[in-house]
Amino acid sequence: MQATFVNAGESHFKARMDAAALKINLLSSNPVGVGDHANVFDDFIGAIKEFTDAQDGFNAIQTFKQQIVASQENGPPENDLPPSKE
Repeated sequence: MQATFVNAGESHFKARMDAAALKINLLSSNPVGVGDHANVFDDFIGAIKEFTDAQDGFNAIQTFKQQIVASQENGPPENDLPPSKE
């Protein structure tokens, strides 16, 4: 189940990065729309922020994924508590 959430998270943030990258590319390489779009620079900066936000999320998922893999390789953490007196 964890893998499903991790895969879905990766896909989600990757799709957001792709959408923002497309927007950045269109805004920076298609001067035809500039005349109809007075706030093109603001939209460009907004697309950059969208991309970096998605990238941060994707990187967080990657870190989480590495932690899951490491915990599976090393087994569960040892209990540092003294044994209970039963």
